[in-house]
Amino acid sequence: MRTDSVSFGAIPINKVKIKKYNKLSQTFMDYPANFVKIEADNKGDLEALDVVAKKWKGAKYVQQISTSAHWMKDRQIQVYALTNQSCNFEKLQANNILGLVEMRTDKNNTNNTLLHYLQVRPLAMNVNQKHKINYKYVGSSIISSLKKIYKEMSLFSDNDIYVEKFYQKNGFVDDFNGSRHYVWSSNIFKMLKQRILKFRLESGI
Repeated sequence: MRTDSVSFGAIPINKVKIKKYNKLSQTFMDYPANFVKIEADNKGDLEALDVVAKKWKGAKYVQQISTSAHWMKDRQIQVYALTNQSCNFEKLQANNILGLVEMRTDKNNTNNTLLHYLQVRPLAMNVNQKHKINYKYVGSSIISSLKKIYKEMSLFSDNDIYVEKFYQKNGFVDDFNGSRHYVWSSNIFKMLKQRILKFRLESGI
């Protein structure tokens, strides 16, 4: 939603279906959501993230993502949000945001993008949570949307078996190149083969 150099708010990228808890049926039912790109020069987008950073109590990475969004103009950073907002993206509503992700360009490999932080709204987190959740598949929907944008991604996972299983479930594999370092590619076998060959050359094996 951009005309020339004028920004009109978050840019819709991908429609997804998540699950929302229905109190009447007491089951999780299909629920539409939108994956949007946060605009670096849109004050409303940045303010929405600042509100989210204050409201999401106990969310580990939300403050870092919100802070990074303010640096997007000067650094190679992209921030995206998953929201149940269905229209009027020129005014992103903080209360509708269900998840955030920060992506950074890999300085050592321009084809690869680093998944720096992924944060799901606490009431939508389905990873090692004891409380009841209102939404499911928010994190997985973010990952699937990123796969439509990037050809290669990598990340360093938390030292948490639930988090590692989440990324593995979503197609990331341990490249054995570092502690909890995971990679994904649209052609993962070719990517891993290249990494193995590079490792052998550097190691003299």
